[in-house]
Amino acid sequence: MLLIETASVPELEKTRQFYRQLGYVEVARVPDYYADGVGKVTFTKLL
Repeated sequence: MLLIETASVPELEKTRQFYRQLGYVEVARVPDYYADGVGKVTFTKLL
């Protein structure tokens, strides 16, 4: 299993779309992880 973690900010939406196109699945969101209003988004992909 591969894991990718990124921020939930709107500026990274294209990045999250890219991960989805590569077959990664969003499995978790943690609000306010990095800062107030900036959550963590976790993707996984099974090998």
